[in-house]
Amino acid sequence: MFTLRSIRRKSGQGMTEYIVIVALVAVGAILIVTLFGTQIKETFHRITGTVGGQDTTDKTSSKNTKDSDKEATTKRQMDTFDDKQNSGK
Repeated sequence: MFTLRSIRRKSGQGMTEYIVIVALVAVGAILIVTLFGTQIKETFHRITGTVGGQDTTDKTSSKNTKDSDKEATTKRQMDTFDDKQNSGK
């Protein structure tokens, strides 16, 4: 016959199994990102470059990444310069 104690035990066992599965998935995800992190990063940069209208057909995605980072930094600096100039008038 089922008792309250046996129901609690089964519920606790199920919870433990879910925790173990979640831990294994987390360890697997960390391992995959560690092994393929650079390739994943370059793929995302190519995708975002294509969406942004850049030509990303060449294999030098890291060069494209550096160029886009440099362009963003220059734009940010120019925006700050404009703000400083307008506040002085």
